Amino acid sequence: MIRKMEYQDLEAAIEVWQKANRQAHGFLPAYFWEQRRAQIKTALQQQEVYVAVEEGRLVGLIGLRRDWVHGLFVLPDFQGQGIGRRLLETLKQRRPQLWLQVYSKNQRALAFYLREGFQICRRSLDGDSNEVKLTLLWQR
Repeated sequence: MIRKMEYQDLEAAIEVWQKANRQAHGFLPAYFWEQRRAQIKTALQQQEVYVAVEEGRLVGLIGLRRDWVHGLFVLPDFQGQGIGRRLLETLKQRRPQLWLQVYSKNQRALAFYLREGFQICRRSLDGDSNEVKLTLLWQR
């Protein structure tokens, strides 16, 4: 089930965010994500966030601010089951265009977004991680 995030989902959403990031970004140290926990807690409360719930457990989330996707995260054990696609479709139904950024080394996510109709618009260096980020755009 996909639904809007509620306040009581916040801690579970942060856990999904951390576990999914650690799994997807093995090229960054674990402390990189730990240092951002408070920042993410605030950001999740300021965004339009949708969560995926399976058997009463929060297993994925997607955040949106205006036309920018601020992260799509699915617990590693639940990846490959269409949850990410369903979360993304929730936003595609609500916006005529979506922007997002992905690390170029995150090849699995990049392949997913390209399959979902996103196109690469530009490359930049992320100042926090010193890694190359790609900016992608999807349009209806």
